[in-house]
Amino acid sequence: RKLNWIILAPIFSLGLVGIVISALITYEEFEHHFEEEIYDHQQTLVNSIQYAAEIADSDNEIARVISSLGGDKNIRLIILVRDDSLRVIASTRNALMGKLLDDIGIKGAIDSLHKSIKTESKFGGFDKEQVSYAYVSPILLSRSNIDFKLARGAVYIDIDATQIRRHLLRTALTEFTFLLTILTAITLMAFYLIRRHVLRPIGQISDAIKKYKENSEGNYVPVVGGIEISALAHVINE
Repeated sequence: RKLNWIILAPIFSLGLVGIVISALITYEEFEHHFEEEIYDHQQTLVNSIQYAAEIADSDNEIARVISSLGGDKNIRLIILVRDDSLRVIASTRNALMGKLLDDIGIKGAIDSLHKSIKTESKFGGFDKEQVSYAYVSPILLSRSNIDFKLARGAVYIDIDATQIRRHLLRTALTEFTFLLTILTAITLMAFYLIRRHVLRPIGQISDAIKKYKENSEGNYVPVVGGIEISALAHVINE
């Protein structure tokens, strides 16, 4: 039994290490895919809003487009403001329409939009507690009727990442379960082969030697196992 554990313990240890490594790899892939999915979703929204803002004949048209995006279950909030008036010209929340940016009562959106308008930069951040991703980007708006120049503004997008995370988590768990099944099968197969072709022949040789010491006759060792063990069994039988 002691020999069994000495030989088999490393096999199970390697199997356990393999499971841990598989879990870490699966987690890293999950986080990577999660970030990619959020980024792709956010970029698609920004491109759609940018296109609508450039071709719209009026702010009302832009407002209708953004209002329709509110039906997306992954969108928590969209706010579009002009930089000249700092007023909300479109949002997925009708109550914010026409309000001054500083009066909308959402501090994170206010600060982000002011920063984006001032620096003409885009940026985003993930809120782990709310499982949401907020992103701000400058936007070119439709031409004015006076000088036909593109106006400027900024859009704030708050994405609910709960559903996206849940979907990717199910996929990751499926992949991990598959890897776990393979590793378990390999470990059990290795255990079976070593037990059958190494440990059992060694045990039979050990029993034969004990009986030989007790002057028992007619005890032969089955010639099984690997080449070295089979040779040892031949020697003992002779």
